[in-house]
Amino acid sequence: MPETAGDTDQPVDCDPPTAQTRDRRQLFVELEVSMAESCPARDLPESVTAVNVIRDHLGQCHCDIRGEANEDPVHVTEQVSRTCACSIFAAHGCVPKIEPTAGDRSRITTYLPNRTVLGELIEDLRENARSVSLLRIVDCSQADSEDGLTFDLTDLSETQRDTLELAVTEGYYDDPRGISLAELAEKLGVSKSGVSRRLSRIEATILTNIVSKTLG
Repeated sequence: MPETAGDTDQPVDCDPPTAQTRDRRQLFVELEVSMAESCPARDLPESVTAVNVIRDHLGQCHCDIRGEANEDPVHVTEQVSRTCACSIFAAHGCVPKIEPTAGDRSRITTYLPNRTVLGELIEDLRENARSVSLLRIVDCSQADSEDGLTFDLTDLSETQRDTLELAVTEGYYDDPRGISLAELAEKLGVSKSGVSRRLSRIEATILTNIVSKTLG
C-alpha cells in the first residue's frame, strides 16, 4: 500500500519481480488525476503529443515526452515517492498511460482485473491528496461487443460520478448484488429514495449516450 502524504519525500524502495505473472484484464478505465508538483508529466505545453512513462524497481520514473514532428523527444528521469500517481498505479498492478494535458490534471488510462481493484486504486489516489475523477469505464468482458461495453461518464456531474463509482465498486450492479440500495444510501449519507432517483438519472444519461453513439 502507498504511504501517506507525509512521506512524499521518501523514495520508493522495492525489489524487482522474481517471477512472471499473467492475468486477464476485465476493465479499461480513464481517470483524471491531479499530479504531484515533481511529476514530469505535469504542466505540459500544448505542443506535447505523447507521454510514455515507466517506473523501475529502484523507484525512478523514466518519462519520454514527444512534441511536434520536428522536435526531438525529451527524456526525463525523476526519483519518485510512493505517493506519486504512477507509483500508486504500479502498487495495484496497473500500467498507466498518461494523456498530455495542461495544468496539474492529467488523463490517465489503464487496464484493471476487476472492479474491486478499481475501488482500491481510486481510494489510494484520494488518500494521497489526489483529485480524482472517473471519466470512462469499458467492460472488456462483454463478449457481444468488439470493443466492450463502454460507460462514458463525462456528461455526469461530480456527485453523479462519485455515486456511480461507489455503486460499481461495491457491486451494486453485480448479479447477485454485492450491496443493497439501502446500504448504498447509508454509505452516501442520503435517503434510499434519493439514491434511487440519482441512479435513475445517471442510468438515463449513460443509456442516452450509448444509443446516440450506436445510431450516430
